[in-house]
Amino acid sequence: MQIVPYGHMSWDEDHQAGQVARLRMALLWPALIVILTFAELDSHDVLGNTLYVGLSCLVVASLLTGTSAYNRFDQPTMLVVGALDFVAVLAIGTLPGAVAVGALVVVPGVWLGGVFRWRGVAFAGLVGATALALAQILGGPNELQTVGRVSWIFIFGVVAAVATASLVNIWSGQVDRLEAHQAALAAALSALGEERERAVTVVHTVDVGLGALDADGGYTSLNPRHAELMTIAYPTGLGVDELGEIYATDNQTRIDRDRLPSMRALNGEPFTDTLWMGDQPTTRRAVDVSSRPVQHSDGGFAGAVIAYHDVTTMMRALAVKDDFVASVSHELRTPLTSIIGNLEIAAELDADDADQLPHLLAVATRNADRLLHLVSDLLTISELAQGGMTMAPEAVDLSALIEKSVIDISAQAKGRAVELTTSIQPGLFLVGDRNRLHQAAENLLSNAVKYTLPGGSVWVTLCQNEADTVLTVTDTGIGISEPDQAAVFTKFYRSHNATGHNVPGVGLGLAITKEIVEAHGGTIGLASSEDAGTTVLVTLPSGLQLRLN
Repeated sequence: MQIVPYGHMSWDEDHQAGQVARLRMALLWPALIVILTFAELDSHDVLGNTLYVGLSCLVVASLLTGTSAYNRFDQPTMLVVGALDFVAVLAIGTLPGAVAVGALVVVPGVWLGGVFRWRGVAFAGLVGATALALAQILGGPNELQTVGRVSWIFIFGVVAAVATASLVNIWSGQVDRLEAHQAALAAALSALGEERERAVTVVHTVDVGLGALDADGGYTSLNPRHAELMTIAYPTGLGVDELGEIYATDNQTRIDRDRLPSMRALNGEPFTDTLWMGDQPTTRRAVDVSSRPVQHSDGGFAGAVIAYHDVTTMMRALAVKDDFVASVSHELRTPLTSIIGNLEIAAELDADDADQLPHLLAVATRNADRLLHLVSDLLTISELAQGGMTMAPEAVDLSALIEKSVIDISAQAKGRAVELTTSIQPGLFLVGDRNRLHQAAENLLSNAVKYTLPGGSVWVTLCQNEADTVLTVTDTGIGISEPDQAAVFTKFYRSHNATGHNVPGVGLGLAITKEIVEAHGGTIGLASSEDAGTTVLVTLPSGLQLRLN
């Protein structure tokens, strides 16, 4: 029988009713035996009123129990049932030959002490004292013997109630402490679960590949980014001791088995290195890989954690920077060498060779102009990187500006045997930055001449319609392939045709021209075919409002 202490109740009605019904059976059968025993005696005086009092209490308690099985078994009912049981045992136990029934007083004693605790003990004492008083009144000629029996049954019942109440108090305190510990443990587990979920979310969200190896080399966990990079490194499947498509920092040397990140990690080596992953050099990914060992509490090797960080963009940017520095160095050195060489020769000419001086100075001047043009482009790019170009708006005679640009480039065209033809509508004015517009025109004309083979032609036209002023530069040069056309306006980009024909340049002309044109509210586009020439079309709005930076 489960005892539910008063004040801590959370019972199911049917369950409690069933408990009390079983308690009734524990008292009813011994009582029936006593009834049958005394029924055989032909002495009404022996039975007396005591037996009837006990049986009446037992019957009433049983009726209450049966009724409560279908209704709420509340506190008052439980108290009444316990009291009636207590009185029934006291009454029946005082009869001659029914001493054993008195031991059943422990049942209501435990019930009252367990359910009502010290209140139940006090109630048992009150009921017992009342029964003792009744025994003195109803005891008859054997009053002393009857009182003695009632006394020991009363004391035994009260002791049972006290012992049960004490045990229940101890048990309740332990239950309270256990519930507090359980609540604290549940809160700790909940917090731990939330922390774990946050950690898992972070690990699966970061753009860093994270993987954990056990001491035997098996992966115990890895996040999606790690799995993605491993798919690139191991196209045929992930394996700790497989070579995979992993290359050293130079992006050429395939690393051997002992230098694989997983093998170095299993050897307990803490390291940081830069590697390339992938089977194709042009599509490989550069990764910074690092590893740290994991140890058991006793210091033994438990595995390792490996982290992969994709640094492809940075590595390729560094490569572009190196290529740019090498290209610019070459572009600066070539005209400088020519200028210095021609000036040295001119300085050593004697009077008989004085007729060579104009040619030498012309070559030096041409290379100085080339050098000045390159430095100007570099300064413009630097200015753009710092927030935009500085503009000085004024009224500009665009027709005169284009004619001057053609004159400036004519010497270069003549030197390359390129025919230069113009059709410039006179008197076309707009508001803009004179120097920037001149720089844009020079870039377009220089590119047209530079990328046209000897014997080719360049046509320059300038006209105006109702809304726009249109500058067109067409050449019969080497052209631009269709895949390259989308990127030719990007800084430092050079088409494959340009590099294939060893045409000098650093890939800045068209990028700068595009910025200048768009700063004036215009647009620039091109049409080209490989080995069939290129046409660049610049449209500037007539009466434009200059966009100041």
